[in-house]
Amino acid sequence: MKQRGVAGRPSHTRRMAHTITTQALEETFRAYSAAMQRTGTTPETRMLWLLTVLYTDVHTLSRGDLLNLSDELAVYASPLKSGYYVVDIKEGKTTEAIRNASIFSPRTITRFQARLLHDLQDVLAGTVVKTEPRIAYVGCATPQQEFQLTRTGDLLARLRLGLWLDLEQLGLARLRTCERGTLPGDRALHIVPCGKLFFATDLRQRYCGPACGKDVRWRRYWHDKGDAIKRKRRKEAPDGS
Repeated sequence: MKQRGVAGRPSHTRRMAHTITTQALEETFRAYSAAMQRTGTTPETRMLWLLTVLYTDVHTLSRGDLLNLSDELAVYASPLKSGYYVVDIKEGKTTEAIRNASIFSPRTITRFQARLLHDLQDVLAGTVVKTEPRIAYVGCATPQQEFQLTRTGDLLARLRLGLWLDLEQLGLARLRTCERGTLPGDRALHIVPCGKLFFATDLRQRYCGPACGKDVRWRRYWHDKGDAIKRKRRKEAPDGS
């Protein structure tokens, strides 16, 4: 059975014999609230979070990390204003049972990652991306007498829609491919291409992160200055060797 509640002032609709304690609901909502803080509440922070997730090796995650990531995917796919969430509780009466039922398998998350990365690559290549509308909208009345809509239905379809809505606001100028290993001369320096997509927080940014930029700068510096540095070190060595 499904139950839906709005966090902040937890409430739930009872259907048949599936009842959940107030404590279990409150603890579940707190977990989703923490997940939204991690994903962010603006298009920029959500995009930064998403691109990090897309390159995460989920098979190496602990059960706790996998649960956190599952929560983050759920709130990314069904956003509301901070503090209010729609939660589909399919089974379980205790907090532990509810939390265990909400974990996505590494195989499922890997499928999500592949699809969303493919969408981003198609967008950058100018390819038309089609989605299937397997999404419904649910209205939630909050204690402040606001009426908010959020998305339910197929999770992958909702993730793809969330990505498109954020891209629509952000544009493509800051969505880039890491340049490590792609510039002239990089092959001669044995610089391994990266190819990761990243969201540039600075328009001058050319690499997905500090590690890639540092590796390229070090290799180019050593290529240009390495021989001179070695000669200087030999001259300064006590034995002259």
